[in-house]
This record gives sequence, structure tokens and C-alpha cells, in this order.
Amino acid sequence: MQLHIANNLVQLPKISPQSLLEDIYEKNLSEDEHLREHTLRLMSLIYSNLGNNQKAIAFAKEALDLCIKNYGGEHIETLNAKYNLATCYSNAGQYDNAIELGKEAYELGIKYSAPRKILIMNDIASNYYNLDDYKSGMYWAKKAVDESISTLGEKDILTLGSQNTLSNFYIT
Repeated sequence: MQLHIANNLVQLPKISPQSLLEDIYEKNLSEDEHLREHTLRLMSLIYSNLGNNQKAIAFAKEALDLCIKNYGGEHIETLNAKYNLATCYSNAGQYDNAIELGKEAYELGIKYSAPRKILIMNDIASNYYNLDDYKSGMYWAKKAVDESISTLGEKDILTLGSQNTLSNFYIT
């Protein structure tokens, strides 16, 4: 790739997104475990979006382990790490694992914000949908709609998203 800077042509090295990520990861292997945990979580999301689910799950598991070690099992960062790993499992088609971890995140999320719980409930519903377990999925989708309406109102974007998730079960 070439780049023009102040009328000078600069040749940039060809680098794959994966090697760039590995370089970022290696440089962030700090002794600061909080920075390491955030880097691991970011790496898991990036690899998941690139479709490299094995690496995404490995990074997400390591991030969750660090969260539990550093914050304990009840902290919001642990909730975020569980939700992140559940998302990685879902993206990998491991819906049973995603549901199990999603339910753990939901139980932990009860004491935190309504939007977080609603997102988790919608994801659990979607994972049940992907397993063709429409009864269980509809239960979680209805629960998300009820929570959305009661805490955020009928016109909130999360309420509309929850209603959309629920509508998928009626279409099927």
C-alpha cells in the first residue's frame, strides 16, 4: 500500500489484520492485569468479528478468568466478561454454551442496569431460536419485552429491539 504524505510517497508494509492484532496483543501483555483483561476482551471481540471463533473464545475465557481473579464473581466487569464469552460462543454456533453463560450473566446482571439485562435476555432468546427451542426462546423474548416496557418505555430503542426479537418467534 502507498501513502502520500506532504507530496512524498511512503511505502507501507503489507500486514494482515491478524498479525496486527497479535502485535497489539504482545505489546499489551502488561503486568497490569486490568489492562491485560481489557486487551483480551477486545481481542476476543475482534477475532469473533473476523470469524476466528476458536481464538475469540480462548481470549474471552482468559479475560473472564482474570476478571474473576481481579474483581470477584459479582463485579460488573465479570458480568461484561461473561456476556462477551457468551457472545463468542453464540457466534461460533455453540448455542448451548452461550445460553448457559448468558443465564449466568443474567443472574449477575439483575443488580445492574436494565439495558444490560435486556440485551442479555434477547441474546438468550436468540440462542434458543437458533436451537429451534421456540418455547424457551419465546419465554426469554417476552421477558425482555416486559422488562423493556416497564423500565425504559414503549418507544425506547431496546424495547423495539426486544419486540423485534419476540416477533421472530411468531413468524416461525
